[in-house]
Amino acid sequence: MSKVVEAEIRELLTKGANNRLRKSGKIPAIVYGHNAPVNIAINERDFHNNFKKISENEIINLTIGKASRSVLIKDYQRDYLKGSIKHIDFYEIEKGHKLRTHVPIHIVGIAPGTRDGGILENALHDLEIECVAEKLPEFIEVDVGELIVGHAIHVRDVKAPEGIRILNNLEQVVASVTHVREEVAPVVAEVVEAPVAAAAVPASATAKAAPAPKKE
Repeated sequence: MSKVVEAEIRELLTKGANNRLRKSGKIPAIVYGHNAPVNIAINERDFHNNFKKISENEIINLTIGKASRSVLIKDYQRDYLKGSIKHIDFYEIEKGHKLRTHVPIHIVGIAPGTRDGGILENALHDLEIECVAEKLPEFIEVDVGELIVGHAIHVRDVKAPEGIRILNNLEQVVASVTHVREEVAPVVAEVVEAPVAAAAVPASATAKAAPAPKKE
């Protein structure tokens, strides 16, 4: 079941108006797609209560007055100092029409290579896909149950659900089991102190002057 987000039309589009909107507890946003773009505002608290994690593959029922639109979150801007969201781009999807988006990868199974001392590395965390909205999956599973040390699963090996086309490069590595690197103790060079040579002293400085011969 898709989540519902209520929105209102945003009339003023200036920077100052958007700042005032944020101070009042609302997030400036825009919705675009096969219809004309519409500038909107949504309640910040309600949005955070509904979306603990923002995802591109979750269909949202966006209501603007009496109208309702099926949308995806296409992009957003976050204020990392305040921890708040500054702006959201919603993309309107049309029933029966194909869309492109990203869905997360879920690793399932236990790689046999990890029992042999290898390390499982998850190189790719999501896939770009194309499908109709009705077929949009929550995630795509990748089974590592046969992955041994030194081997990898590539995008070409991923079995996509029916109606889903994966757009990533087929040679991209999704997951692999690598050899454990042996820790090499650092080589500490032994410092041998060389004997300090005595400072060279000129012979003239140490030899006593020979007495002058007496005159007979």
